[in-house]
Amino acid sequence: MAATTPQASTPEEYLGRERKAAHKSEYWHGLVYTMAGDSANHDTICVNLVANLHRRLAFGKCRLHTSDMKVGVTKRRGFAYPDLTITCGQRKYYDAVEDVLNNPTVIFEVLSDSTREFDQTTKWDEYQKLESLRHYVLIEQESRWVRHYERLENRRWTFEVLSAPDASLKLAATAIDLPLDEIYAEITFPAAEPDESGWAGSTDPQSL
Repeated sequence: MAATTPQASTPEEYLGRERKAAHKSEYWHGLVYTMAGDSANHDTICVNLVANLHRRLAFGKCRLHTSDMKVGVTKRRGFAYPDLTITCGQRKYYDAVEDVLNNPTVIFEVLSDSTREFDQTTKWDEYQKLESLRHYVLIEQESRWVRHYERLENRRWTFEVLSAPDASLKLAATAIDLPLDEIYAEITFPAAEPDESGWAGSTDPQSL
């Protein structure tokens, strides 16, 4: 996530500067983190998601948002730019500017070496406090591996790891069934083989 040393800030100071900035930054627990650039695989996965999700959501009750839309977490502890966000029903914004969503239904994050741990720990800890959130999807870009968290009717969270050739991501809150083949279309993975968990990164996801 961070390309430079994080800087201390208040939520108001962050939003004031961010809305005028040429480059994106995220705000977490009083610190501003400059966002690094994306890789080719990251970009391709996001394009695949936009193309396939937009087609499935068209003319329905849910709307797709790109990484230009911020999401605000509880008690102003964070402002993030998820790779993709879905909202269902009436959208609720942080303020009249309408560039910060307060009620995401689904959040997607494409993992990288620099963001993997943060996305699976700090971000996840905050995202799950959002009452509207039903699904949190983490997508590995260097291997065929997706972790899907889902909030059940009893408000408890469960998760599944998807990596099989015929695997499909099912988002009950949006009635979407998205094959991993569509997520990873035109992706070329490194030569290294993933381990038994399906993980090709430097950190075992089951340990996070």
